[in-house]
Amino acid sequence: MRGPRGVGSLQFFVHHDPAVNYFSLREQSDARVVFRLMQFAAFDVVVNNADRKGGHFLLAPDGHLWGIDHGLTFNLANKLRTVLWDFAGRPVPDSMLADLRKLEAQLEPGAGLRCALEEMLAPQEVEMTLVRVRRLLKRGRFPQPGPGPNYPWPPV
Repeated sequence: MRGPRGVGSLQFFVHHDPAVNYFSLREQSDARVVFRLMQFAAFDVVVNNADRKGGHFLLAPDGHLWGIDHGLTFNLANKLRTVLWDFAGRPVPDSMLADLRKLEAQLEPGAGLRCALEEMLAPQEVEMTLVRVRRLLKRGRFPQPGPGPNYPWPPV
């Protein structure tokens, strides 16, 4: 973004209760919150998030759940480290599978999203993103933790 002093970045402040995090949110029986957390779990698989901590969820006063801090993503090696393993082995909901199929089409060579991502990421990183989407679609279930470190530290 270009500002009065040149190119830079901008952050949006989310009012939230810092005591609310993934570990308190998962105790809720609100189906909308659980579904939103599942969406984040699918997102983390797709982008290969290596640092999804419990404090990376902000619940705004209007009920919107924000995910923050996505700096360790798109690695070529499998480095999924997340607190969202509660969904491991569970079926991916049909509506998310439909969204993943749309994403798969947008990540095909020459597609708009792929071209945009290749301006910011290495072509191999974009290709591996497509591989992860296809793997999730084929399995239809959230992955199980693999070998190596699977949880970020500290967890919150």
